[in-house]
Amino acid sequence: MTTETQQFGRVAEAAHETCDLPPPKLRRELRQLAGLTQEDVAHDLGVSDGAVSYWERRGPGRRHRRQYLVLLIRWATDARALGLPVLWPAPPSETELQK
Repeated sequence: MTTETQQFGRVAEAAHETCDLPPPKLRRELRQLAGLTQEDVAHDLGVSDGAVSYWERRGPGRRHRRQYLVLLIRWATDARALGLPVLWPAPPSETELQK
């Protein structure tokens, strides 16, 4: 049996390989639903708040893409757990979780 953390890790890794970032509006909304400011995220990732602002509008460069994508997936997962209808990324199938 896999733990939630293992499942999240698999989803995040798979998303990094194949997933596009969500639309800019959803990036911002997910951060806000997590109760974070751009400054909070910037501090946690060791970048400027201007960088986070840019990522929300345009997307991060290769260097920070995986790290940002993992945050977005975590925020989307948390929002779903609260019952919010977040459709990105598509929830993993049972087959994907059993791999």
